[in-house]
Amino acid sequence: MHRSELAAALANHAFEARLTACRRQLANSDDSLTSDTSAADKDFRQEVLKGPVTRILWRRSPKE
Repeated sequence: MHRSELAAALANHAFEARLTACRRQLANSDDSLTSDTSAADKDFRQEVLKGPVTRILWRRSPKE
């Protein structure tokens, strides 16, 4: 797209309104994705904390 075509498109108020609406929609979808991942992260933490706390992750061999 040439600069003159871009300038003409940006001068069109209908195009500017559609562009603004698209930007708002993208911003709202980003916010909803963030809240979904934070909820999933919270669920994961709760699931991890339900497990046994005294479990040993590794043991030293008798040779050590």
